[in-house]
Amino acid sequence: AVLERNQQEFQHVVQYMNRMEASQGNNNNDAVNPLFQATSIWGEGDKIALPPSVLQTLSETDSMSSPSGAPLTFRIGLLRPDYVFPASQALKTMMDTAPVDDDLMTIEDDEDEDETNDAKNEKNQTQAQSPYLQELAHRYISYTHATVVEFTQEEGHVGLPKPIASALLDPDNQTSDIPRVDIAVTRTMDPAGETSSMKPIDMETEDPVEDDAPLSAVTENEEKTPGHLAWGAFDIPSAAIEVTLVRLPRGTECTLNPTQDAVRHGFHQLKDVKLVLEQSLIRTRATLSVGDTVSTWHRGTEFELRVSAVTPSEFRSVICINTDLEVDIGPVLGEGDESDESPQPNERPSSEPSSSPFAPGTGYTLSGSTTLNHEFQTKEVTPMADAALILLAEPPLDQRTDVCAVQIRGDGATGKRRFDVTVGTLQDLFAFCVTIVSSHHDRFRLVTRFPRRVLELSETNRHTTLADAGIAAGQEVFMMEKIE
Repeated sequence: AVLERNQQEFQHVVQYMNRMEASQGNNNNDAVNPLFQATSIWGEGDKIALPPSVLQTLSETDSMSSPSGAPLTFRIGLLRPDYVFPASQALKTMMDTAPVDDDLMTIEDDEDEDETNDAKNEKNQTQAQSPYLQELAHRYISYTHATVVEFTQEEGHVGLPKPIASALLDPDNQTSDIPRVDIAVTRTMDPAGETSSMKPIDMETEDPVEDDAPLSAVTENEEKTPGHLAWGAFDIPSAAIEVTLVRLPRGTECTLNPTQDAVRHGFHQLKDVKLVLEQSLIRTRATLSVGDTVSTWHRGTEFELRVSAVTPSEFRSVICINTDLEVDIGPVLGEGDESDESPQPNERPSSEPSSSPFAPGTGYTLSGSTTLNHEFQTKEVTPMADAALILLAEPPLDQRTDVCAVQIRGDGATGKRRFDVTVGTLQDLFAFCVTIVSSHHDRFRLVTRFPRRVLELSETNRHTTLADAGIAAGQEVFMMEKIE
């Protein structure tokens, strides 16, 4: 009887966790092979690269479709090596008190409830999800969320851009009430370089590069095409990484805290933070998770901000595209520390009113209307823009026919990518362009010089193949021309 009772208690918490996973859209637990080894890839945002088999599995399990055209989103977690389910005190207590009120675990979807019931349901959701989030904190050393750029990784590997790798390695993203873990790191090594016993040579000094020198210095001029392997460019976790398909809610609010470096570089003096955030975030990110550090750029200067809160807050992560997102600029990280009492360069004293309409504590909306006096208005993101978030995989290296190597130049940036002209579409080509420069697809056209040809993306031609658009196998160079 005791054994049967223990089994019932265990099954109770298993069913609870399955229900919470299902509330995030994870109904196909085997849709993604959960364990991967990390490799480093180029990219400024939250777009990872997965093996082709994952795309095939997602298609076979009908997991590719998502409500309202939302992108595929994944939870990226660094597994604790000693994790045993259940590990959190909340789930252990749930086992001891089983059965519990089933209504507490039900995620309500009825949009016709009045405000009182909505508030009650929101409270019930928060209570129901708390043990789930506590268990995730024990399951993972750290975790964040991402979307996918392409399905071209070697089997058993997941490509991580630097922002995702940094989020997983950041000790501040580990739960404070659980002993911190020293995360072992590695770097993705170029197989060609590993086969050589000679040290690489610095071409300027002609001196050997030491083993502990950043490998990225050797490949400084390498084209940083999003999704391509970044040999030795930055640290990545060496432990196993679990990738889980989830469905995140669309964000309505978030709070971003600028770092002290961002303030030193003049973040509070920016005249149009809204434009800076839109050009950087919408171009590079589809998700925002609490603890993520996001980068924005203005005239070659990088400003880093940390995500400290999101709404809805049930899963501490939201989708930030194709939605009206109210952004609040919070206080500077660490400004309460004793070491930071003196004013920083370019930082206004608190008694002086800031000329920026986006001073700390103020809010504004991305991808929507705003009551602030700004001429710049972001166009509403369309389903066509959503579809451009996933890059078409390049054809196999041994494919010799119907392949065109396309080079894009514009706004001081360049990129090169191979396309099968019979498969790739104009939408795929423009999606690649958007990853290169800070611009929406409807703000530029592609042109060739001699003879001059012009390509513009529209709703009527976005599915036109590159071959039908006049792009033949071989090589093409396109210049990005702004549309005034």
